[in-house]
Amino acid sequence: MAYLPGVGPRKYKSMQELSLELNELTSMRTQIPYDFYSLPFCPLANHKMKRESLGEQLEGEVKEESAFKLNVNQQTTCAQLCERELNAKDIKRFQTAINEEYQVQMSVDGLPAARKEELVETADMAPYYSRGYPVGFITNDDDKKHYNLNNHLQILVAINKVEGDAYHVVGFLVVPFSFNHKAQPGVCNEGITGGLLASQFQRIDEPTTVRFTYDVVWDEADMPWTQRWDIYMHGVGDQIHWFSITNSSLIVLFLTALVAMIMLRALRSDIARYNAAELEEAKEESGWKLVHGDVFRPPHTLPTLFAVFIGTGVQLAVMTFLVLFFAMLGLVSPAQRGNILTCIMLLFVLMGAFAGYHAARIHKMFRGTSWLKVTLLAATLYPAVCFAIFFLINFALRMVGSTAAVSFSALATIMLLWLTVQAPLVFIGSYYGFKKELPEQPVRTNQIPRQVPPQPWFLHPAVALPFGGILPFGAVSVELYFILTAVWLQQLYYIFGFLLLVMVILVLTCAEISIVLCYFQLCAEDHRWWWRSVQWAGSCAGYMFLYSMWYYLQDLQMSGFVPALMYFGYSALLAVSFALVTGTIGYFSCLWFITRIYSSIKVD
Repeated sequence: MAYLPGVGPRKYKSMQELSLELNELTSMRTQIPYDFYSLPFCPLANHKMKRESLGEQLEGEVKEESAFKLNVNQQTTCAQLCERELNAKDIKRFQTAINEEYQVQMSVDGLPAARKEELVETADMAPYYSRGYPVGFITNDDDKKHYNLNNHLQILVAINKVEGDAYHVVGFLVVPFSFNHKAQPGVCNEGITGGLLASQFQRIDEPTTVRFTYDVVWDEADMPWTQRWDIYMHGVGDQIHWFSITNSSLIVLFLTALVAMIMLRALRSDIARYNAAELEEAKEESGWKLVHGDVFRPPHTLPTLFAVFIGTGVQLAVMTFLVLFFAMLGLVSPAQRGNILTCIMLLFVLMGAFAGYHAARIHKMFRGTSWLKVTLLAATLYPAVCFAIFFLINFALRMVGSTAAVSFSALATIMLLWLTVQAPLVFIGSYYGFKKELPEQPVRTNQIPRQVPPQPWFLHPAVALPFGGILPFGAVSVELYFILTAVWLQQLYYIFGFLLLVMVILVLTCAEISIVLCYFQLCAEDHRWWWRSVQWAGSCAGYMFLYSMWYYLQDLQMSGFVPALMYFGYSALLAVSFALVTGTIGYFSCLWFITRIYSSIKVD
């Protein structure tokens, strides 16, 4: 069997040491990760924090050495890590972590620790496994709350014998226990099998001495290495995704039928009437032909910003489809920590040429002369907004001492990529965009703009924009839920083939709804379609942000200012990026539609 470079299985021999790495302390209540050693667990002298890629640094992923000793096929019972005295300050830190439901994350051979949830099952009735184990838990005895610390771990490592004395690691489970060793001497040596009484828990209601221990159990399994991530990939099943795609496809079919009716019936009738020689002199022009002299007039409102908007939208759209395509092929995997974010960063800067090229082309079409201004904005505006939001969130995380705070070297690397790779590519693309000749427009633009008559109520922005965004949002709403769950509830999103198909449906939906609304607006003799084409499809980003607010209130249990700042900051950034992509799709669809219909009529 062939494996991709860097992600193939590693072989271990009997008695070979297997490194157990500590990652971070995470909580779905605060969403703020911390260093494992920020809590008074067993200290390890000269431990180092490793971050191997830019994506790991941006995600706050860490790898640290641990005091756990794992040797392949060597069973270990009640090995002691340390015995530590906890003072009042230490107790308070542990109690705060328990109240905020912090989980300890660790990994072996790149595989995160899994814990079986006894009272939870997946949609196919299979066991549900969560990542990490809780720092502790709370019990109530005689109406008094007690804090209990998980100080004993039963580590189960599944290995698959491949050849001779060589093994692959195919499973890593952790069973945490709270056990007071001093109250029950000798029991740990016999192995803890569960069913402990509350009186045997290691309570930390007051300063005490705690012994940290662990067991290691090795189990040979027939599971192939390629299936070792399957237990983490639980959820509602593929049938929900197929239902979502079917629902979105019906939306596309409805819009396709509507566009086909417009193109084949209404437009054919209009074009035949406009081109009939006997009617050209007998009847006055009306409808969308009446605005042929103004339909390609550059927008009066922020034409330079419009060009930058479209250029950045093309850059993001190309990047998105490439990331999804690579992920679908397995070249980018969520199993590799920080892999996807690294790919996004690199592809974004490399796609800078697309931003410069299209921004320059549109600026030239608007007869603009400020080539340097539009190029600088295309190179800096969107990255500056992203960097400002990220810097604000990073500053807040650094103030609370989170491991998610990015170091100065990582920020310098991002700036270096921006200034030395993305910006030059934008200038190169802009150069070729200005240099290349524009295609001839099908109709000439009048010198004096035509006055726009009063518009019908259904074309008012307050009506048309919400209508334009609701159908594209409906096409992606189900997948958006799973993406938010993967980001904020520590789940793995792995069905990138579904997501790529949904993105194709989104493109078709945005294109068709923009064409329909553009046709209605031109029939109402309103030639101001440039910004409207962006707003119609781009308004679905507003629904996305509203949905993220609803998700925050309904599905998340966050508390505190910094978690809220992080959530809504990244949600706003996602909505802005989504608006750029969908708005760009709407613009190119309307441009193609308008070019086609005005190329089909005779104009003196």
